[in-house]
Amino acid sequence: MPRQAKLKPSYLESRESWVVNIPKELSDTGARRQMFFDTKAEASALCEQLKARRDDFGLSLLDMSPARIAEASKAYKLLQPHAISLLDAVREHLQRYLESTSSRVWRAVFDDYLAMPKKRSLKYSKDLKEAGESMRPLNETLVSEISPRDIDKVLAGYSPSTRNAKLRILRAVFNLGVKRKYLRESPIAQLA
Repeated sequence: MPRQAKLKPSYLESRESWVVNIPKELSDTGARRQMFFDTKAEASALCEQLKARRDDFGLSLLDMSPARIAEASKAYKLLQPHAISLLDAVREHLQRYLESTSSRVWRAVFDDYLAMPKKRSLKYSKDLKEAGESMRPLNETLVSEISPRDIDKVLAGYSPSTRNAKLRILRAVFNLGVKRKYLRESPIAQLA
């Protein structure tokens, strides 16, 4: 176990000031540094703050079980080759988890779109129904989990003009899902 820093101010005659040596683990910059003060009282006040920070960190570390510390260590090792921080990985995963738990299945979002009060021509109503039918294989899939590849598979058998017409309708439905926060972005935006 490394030796604990003294955290006591020292007087430097060459600079006629008090200095506090701050170890890297307590430094705001993450690097070892020195701070200079005109009075011993100012230097001592900083030392007390640093001691409190060190003690708080030590206590928070004691709150973690050995199993959690080992788990965090394994997570760091998995992330290290990819230059991803543990906190960034957790935030991204949490965002995806919250997105999937607030998402809805495709059929429900499509039905919401159909239920919106709009004047629709008979042709557009027919096109809507056909677009819904073409997406039937994805009816029970969460909209947040539908990928551009899934949509390509579903629309693979249609001519380019028919496919583009269906994509216009699907774009409107997915945009409703984005607006209601069922998914982050529309997969249609990635399709040409």
